[in-house]
Amino acid sequence: NDSKSEADFEEAGLELKTAPLKRLKNGKLTIKERVVLGIINFNSIVNETFEDSHFLNKNLHILLVFFIYNTLVDLEDIQITLVDIWNCIEEDGEQIKNDWETIVGKIKAGKAHEISEGDTLFLGASTKGSKTITSQVSQPFSPILAHRRAFGFKLQYVRYIYKTLLEKKAKSRPVQGDIIRLTKGRKEG
Repeated sequence: NDSKSEADFEEAGLELKTAPLKRLKNGKLTIKERVVLGIINFNSIVNETFEDSHFLNKNLHILLVFFIYNTLVDLEDIQITLVDIWNCIEEDGEQIKNDWETIVGKIKAGKAHEISEGDTLFLGASTKGSKTITSQVSQPFSPILAHRRAFGFKLQYVRYIYKTLLEKKAKSRPVQGDIIRLTKGRKEG
């Protein structure tokens, strides 16, 4: 569990996140769930701008580990399919910023209890914990309690990230013929 307020690999500026994949009946892999990026503190986020936000400070560069979800396999035997770094600002900065500002806008308007996954496109604010009163917290600018929420990349955005990173990886792979040509004329010894 990640409760650190800074990136997991602070010196490298990398936040570590895992993304489970599930195998469909046709054998293809698909994203199983969203990537959760951290709990939203309703009371402090209203004093942030996107550029100086805790969200951006922690999640600017994410080391994503995609693995095949399988409860029948021991942890050390989990199959990892892809590991790569994602920078959501370089890739989709305008939309991520718009989504963040939409969520924070509702909190500033005293409507944290009305935040909906349908409000945003890539960056969501999913509920955390049960739907009971014990999982609700206070919000600024309203006496109404709101469900705890966490930022997360929505499922369809994680699918897009996975596809994009796979395509990038495929393009960067050296062609087998190129490897042979590079080593063919070399003398051993």
